[in-house]
Amino acid sequence: MIKLEDMSIEEFLSKCKKLIEKNEYSLVSRKEDEKDPYKTLIQLGWLVEDLIQFLLDELVPGDYFRGPSDERDKNYPPGIIYEFKKKINEDNYYIKLKLKIINPRRVLLFFHLDL
Repeated sequence: MIKLEDMSIEEFLSKCKKLIEKNEYSLVSRKEDEKDPYKTLIQLGWLVEDLIQFLLDELVPGDYFRGPSDERDKNYPPGIIYEFKKKINEDNYYIKLKLKIINPRRVLLFFHLDL
């Protein structure tokens, strides 16, 4: 069995997408307005479902920005993080996927305009 920290980008993205397809994800909202995923979705005219479909259909290993890294914030559960950048409507967006390593296994999604 492959350890999370030894996964390739392709394996990580595949595992995350499988969990997202099963609705085993959480969209994480930060306190900063410019990093609030819900405000970002409103600006795009998208629903959460649109974001999920976009991630499943359009996010590819070529969008990789950096990772893997471990969670450093003690307020969040431990997990492996990969970060991506993707162009949508002429703007670049930051997408962070965190695969929790404790049960229940979930994907935590961070999504906002790349600042």
